[in-house]
Amino acid sequence: MLALPIKNNFPLDKPNTELSDEQVNHRPIKLNDHYITEEKLTFLKQYEHLRVTLEMDIIEPEPIISISGNIISTPGNLTMLSGSSKAGKSAFCSDILAGAIRGHNYAYDGFEVLNIDGNEQKKAIIHIDTEQARHNHHKNLKYAVIRRSLLEKTPSYYYSYNIREMELNKRTKWTEDLFKEAAEESGGIHLAVIDGIADYIRSVNDEQDSNTIVHFFEKLAIKYNCPIIAIVHLNPNSSKERGHLGSQLQRKSESVLQIKKGDDGISYCEPFLLRNASNMDVPIILFEYDKDKKYHTYAGIKNRNDKQQDNSKLMREIAESVFSKEPIQYKDAVNKIMQFSNKSISTAKRYIDSMSDEYNFIKIVPVPNQSSRETFYVSLLG
Repeated sequence: MLALPIKNNFPLDKPNTELSDEQVNHRPIKLNDHYITEEKLTFLKQYEHLRVTLEMDIIEPEPIISISGNIISTPGNLTMLSGSSKAGKSAFCSDILAGAIRGHNYAYDGFEVLNIDGNEQKKAIIHIDTEQARHNHHKNLKYAVIRRSLLEKTPSYYYSYNIREMELNKRTKWTEDLFKEAAEESGGIHLAVIDGIADYIRSVNDEQDSNTIVHFFEKLAIKYNCPIIAIVHLNPNSSKERGHLGSQLQRKSESVLQIKKGDDGISYCEPFLLRNASNMDVPIILFEYDKDKKYHTYAGIKNRNDKQQDNSKLMREIAESVFSKEPIQYKDAVNKIMQFSNKSISTAKRYIDSMSDEYNFIKIVPVPNQSSRETFYVSLLG
């Protein structure tokens, strides 16, 4: 600790009842062989609970959600689950909720390799849906959560709400009250799922609202020492979450999982950003809808290497066919890719982003006497 400047010439460490409150606050006190004012000492004491030192005995939290032994969600943290519309985000969370309402010694019809810590103490499980119609919510609860868990009725500690009809300006306060009441009633909170965090703010592109709502749920996770899974949408034909909300939630989450659907109609959960594990160590979980059971079931593991090799091969073929050492304008490249691949304009644009950002097959170059608003690419392949 550095010695702080002394503002008044008072005798050190000597009481003086005649000093004013302001003088007392600035009167130097000896601390660890240095002198510090009462005002500074009060500040340090006030925020001592936020300080981290090597000497602290901080226990690593036990994960609530893991995949093949790799940590995904721990108490006091946010996890983001993103995906395009109807990709299977809610279905994946239903499996998590089903696992979370049961104790440690149970068997439920869950996704293999997706491990949910058992809720032996029957703490509150909170599920808030902002998007589904009530009848769809009820159907999902009946089959994908309760029946999957081999239960006959809804546990008293399972708090599942549909708030589509609730006014936007009431949702934050109501959610705060729900966490408080549920925690008091059930002795704590085991896990929470917010299916539609974007519906808590006016616009996903509003920076202030986005930062505020992410911090709101971050504080709830810390206060109640539980993981909170927040579901958001991806931009169409993109791996980027919507707006500033998606960017802020991505920065604050300990894990980001993306739900996608393949051309065969089978959904899969892919690790995108992980703070406590390596993406390559986490298997890609396949799941699909079972008409007889009326919920999604486990469908195996996606071969990551085959997917990467196939995609890399396709991107290389397109790059070699469309791009060369001569600059080509962006819109012309899009048209040529559409002709070559027989894909839509949005897919052609996504291919260009992938070839440039992910595979480094092409790059942007300046072209003399051309408008700065026009983009040109050249091939980086030999």
